[in-house]
Amino acid sequence: MAKVRLKASVGELAPEEAGLDGLPELVAADSTAGMLIWKALVEGAERADLIDLLVRNVEDLQPDRAADDVDAMLSQLRDLDLLEDA
Repeated sequence: MAKVRLKASVGELAPEEAGLDGLPELVAADSTAGMLIWKALVEGAERADLIDLLVRNVEDLQPDRAADDVDAMLSQLRDLDLLEDA
């Protein structure tokens, strides 16, 4: 997968400021995984890098679950047209 990033119009905002508070818990302000992904996508990241980021920073998170979380969030952000190629 190519490197993607949040569109400039939302990249500097917190998810709730960008109107994403209705998304599932993954992007909630208290979701460590969601916030790590969000912050990484401000600069741009590849899927594999996001998975590695979660595995290294979220206690007891297995790679398979990290991949599912990354895929879910990327899918949600794509559906909302909030991602672009980095």
